[in-house]
Amino acid sequence: MVYLAQSLRYSSESEEVMLKRNRKWLWLIVYGSWITLVILLLGGCKATQEPISPEQQAQLQSLAEGRNFTFEAEYANPQTSKAYMSAANATVARAGGNTLSRISLQGEGYYLKISGDSVASYLPYYGVRDNFSEPGRPDGIDLDTEIEDLKISQKKSGAYQLTFYARRKTERFQLNLELLANGKANLAVYSGQRDAIRFEGRSVPNE
Repeated sequence: MVYLAQSLRYSSESEEVMLKRNRKWLWLIVYGSWITLVILLLGGCKATQEPISPEQQAQLQSLAEGRNFTFEAEYANPQTSKAYMSAANATVARAGGNTLSRISLQGEGYYLKISGDSVASYLPYYGVRDNFSEPGRPDGIDLDTEIEDLKISQKKSGAYQLTFYARRKTERFQLNLELLANGKANLAVYSGQRDAIRFEGRSVPNE
């Protein structure tokens, strides 16, 4: 009986050791697979990033420094604060594949035009404004004024960044416009009187 009990005890301990080893190997396999997947994904992302040719770089530099182009807005990306989320559900979340954080503007004719030292824009606004806005003033970002404090810089990716300010009566906007080599562009608009908003679109030379 003593021998049988010892045999059962040793068998139980052996099974426990084997179970721990199996769990360890299973964890190593899962972890290794995850690391491999991450490496493959990162490698795939790098492979899909086409290098900028000298011709594209020259065109992009000419567009940024020439300051004679139009940003055509295709999507609006509002800042999804709690106040915006509660107020926008009924008006923004409509048909067409829109979400509260990404609204299609295609075919609407929204733009921001830069001509030398001046800027003109016709852009919508989705977000929360303060209580000190001027009565009767349009909610959109409509500009027709001079550019202030313009700074042009180039990123490591080759993209160009234009940062400047523009005024409309008592409101001062900060605009950050990123120009990409593939013709795409991103615009961020900031103001002390409203939540920030971003736009996706493309840049085209003025005729």
